[in-house]
Amino acid sequence: MNNLALKVALCALAAFDVGCISSCGGGGGETTQPNVTHPGNGGTDTTTTNPPPPPPGPIPATGWYLRNVIFDGKAYPFQVFIPAGYTPAKKWPAIVFLHGGNDVGSDGYKQLSVGLGPYINGHRPDFPAIGVFPQMSAEGNGVGRANYISTVIMSLDSTIKEFPGIDPTRIYLNGLSFGGIQGFEIVYRNPTRFAAWVPISAAICETCIAGAPNQQQMAYSLYASTLPTMPFWQFQGDQDQAIPTPAVRAFEAVYQAKDPNAKYTEYAGYDHSTTYPKAYGTQALWDWLWAQHR
Repeated sequence: MNNLALKVALCALAAFDVGCISSCGGGGGETTQPNVTHPGNGGTDTTTTNPPPPPPGPIPATGWYLRNVIFDGKAYPFQVFIPAGYTPAKKWPAIVFLHGGNDVGSDGYKQLSVGLGPYINGHRPDFPAIGVFPQMSAEGNGVGRANYISTVIMSLDSTIKEFPGIDPTRIYLNGLSFGGIQGFEIVYRNPTRFAAWVPISAAICETCIAGAPNQQQMAYSLYASTLPTMPFWQFQGDQDQAIPTPAVRAFEAVYQAKDPNAKYTEYAGYDHSTTYPKAYGTQALWDWLWAQHR
């Protein structure tokens, strides 16, 4: 295994820490906080795994809403984007976004700084879906990573309860870099939850799937056998120095043997981070994604 592939394998271990997450890429850095709507008294609402039904009131305005879920006694923040024209009387698709390694924390904002967040902010008038943006904590010794697997699903469930109208057959998952690595495991463990899965600049975590390092082929086969028909489109730059493109190609060869409809786009001349905006700027991606149903 070359040094780049070894770095990915080490970063995929269940016990990695925040330093390793950053070395695996993920974009981010300093964050400017976007405008976030705080309904009611202006405070941050805290939900639990079983929040009460929302009280009758005005339909929320388009924009970002900061929320929390409680897991193992601790609050984990996430953001919800409400599109223009939202009404509970209409069925809405929803997309869950998994951020890169540099955006871990507990501030509730950094996960909006790279990837889908900027794309939504640039297309607010016509972005047609509810967005769910969980944030992974910076807890070390694998705690943050392990808890994220649970809090992502909890954040989605909480959003469904608070904002009626989400179509359960049109819930999509998107992750970039470290979030994409996490996303492979989340999809693997929730094979009927999402209508489509879009990883960007990401590789499968062999330890998370196969239970041991250096088991790439076993992990690829297990994943492909569990999700042989999920609509899937992966994006990768051939100059990516954080996620080795040969490893992505090897996975794609196994997966596409199970599902010939699986889509893979590789951008010549693009590296780890420049692949993000290139993928989000591909209109064919959105046309394809919104057409998928579970």
